[in-house]
Amino acid sequence: MKNLTRKDLIIAGIVLFLVIVCAKFISIISSILLMGGLALIFSTILNRPVSALAKKGCNRTIATFICLFLLIGFIILATAIIVPQVSKESKAIKKNFPEFQQKLEAKLDVIAEKEGIDIKHLEDNAFIKDKIQKALPHVLSGATKLGASVIGCLIHTIVIILLMVYILCDPKPLIKGFLDPWSFGVKKSLRRCLLRIEKMLFAWAFGLCCGMLCMFLLTWLGLSLIKMEGAFLFAIIAGFLNIIPTLGPFLAAVLPVFITLVTKPIQVIYVLIIYIGMHQIESHVMTPLIMKKQLDIHPMILILAILVMFMFFGMVGAFITAPVMATISIIYDEFVIIPRKYKEKSLN
Repeated sequence: MKNLTRKDLIIAGIVLFLVIVCAKFISIISSILLMGGLALIFSTILNRPVSALAKKGCNRTIATFICLFLLIGFIILATAIIVPQVSKESKAIKKNFPEFQQKLEAKLDVIAEKEGIDIKHLEDNAFIKDKIQKALPHVLSGATKLGASVIGCLIHTIVIILLMVYILCDPKPLIKGFLDPWSFGVKKSLRRCLLRIEKMLFAWAFGLCCGMLCMFLLTWLGLSLIKMEGAFLFAIIAGFLNIIPTLGPFLAAVLPVFITLVTKPIQVIYVLIIYIGMHQIESHVMTPLIMKKQLDIHPMILILAILVMFMFFGMVGAFITAPVMATISIIYDEFVIIPRKYKEKSLN
C-alpha cells in the first residue's frame, strides 16, 4: 500500500478548498440560478403554443405576449374564484377554534395524567405572559422577514417573466450559441436532447395541472361526503401540494387528519382512506395516463432529490425537482446509454 506523501496531502487540500469555494459560490448565486432555471423551464413549456401560433402566421413576439397574458389572466381569474371561498371556510374554522382548543386541551390533560406530567404551571398567567414576551421579538422578526420575502418574490417573478419574454421572442440565437462550440456528433445528440426535454417538460406541466385539478376535485368530493368542515380549503391545499412529487399528498393530509383526530376521532379512518385513495388514483391512474414514460424516475431517488433541492432552493426547488431529474436522465440516456447500446450492437 502506498504511503501518504506531502504531495497527496497538498492535492487533497486543494481539492477540498475548490469544493468549499464551489459550494459557497453556488450558495451565493443560487437565486440567480433558480430564476434562470425557472425561466428556461417555463419558456420551454410555452414554446409549443407560441410556435403553434407563429406557424399560423402570427408574429412570434405577439404570440409570446398572447400566451403570457392568457396564462397570467387564468391565474388571476382562478385566484379571484378561489380566495373568497377559502376565506369563508377559514373564518368558519376560526369561529370554531375555541371548541377545538377545549377538546385539544382535554385530550392533552388526559395524556398528561396518564404520563404523570405536571402541567399546572402552564396555566399560570405570569408564566404565559413571560413566554409571550420572550416570543414576541421573534414573531416580529419573522413578520419582517415574511414581508421582505414577499417583496423579493414579486421582484423575482418580474425578472423571470422578462427573461421568458426574451427567450420566447427569439430562441434561435440562444440555441445556436449553445450548440455551436460542439462537434457535429455531439451537436446531433444535443439536438435530440433538447427535443426530448421540450416534450418531457410539456408533458410534465400538462400532467401536473391535471393532477392538481384531479387531487382537488376528488379530495373536495371525498371530504364533502363525510361532511367535514373546511373541505374546500383542504382540497385546495391538497391540489397545491401536489406540485411536490410523492411527498405532497402526505403533507396535505397532516392538517385535516390532526383536526379530525381532535374533533371527531371516529372520522379519522375515513379521512385517511380518502387521502390515500386520492394519492393512489393520481399516482397510478392519472399520472401514467397523461405523462406515460416521460418521468420514469424511481420514487426513492426522487424523494432524496426533493430533499436536496429543498435544502438548496426551498419550496421552488422541491417543485422543479421532477423536471430537473428527468432532464439529467435524458442527458445520461443520450450520451451514455444510447452510445453504449449502439457500440454493443455493432460488436455483435
